Amino acid sequence: MPKVVKVTVSVAPDLYRAVEAERRLRRVARSAVIGEALTSWLGARDRARKARAYVRAYRRHPPEAAEVADQEAWILSEAWSRRG
Repeated sequence: MPKVVKVTVSVAPDLYRAVEAERRLRRVARSAVIGEALTSWLGARDRARKARAYVRAYRRHPPEAAEVADQEAWILSEAWSRRG
């Protein structure tokens, strides 16, 4: 499989001008900007998917009150220990 694959995309003129201005400022290739944007988009989707799964699991098995109290105490002790 080739290291890169060529694609053709259509974008709104305003978006094209904004991307072109930014890539010229950064002195990078258009492909690099588009690749970075797609990587960021895929990463955001993955993080959102993981967050939704975490929330579903948390709702199915919420922590006990004692566990929450222990976590709050630990967080407060960490915050105070870092102040000094």
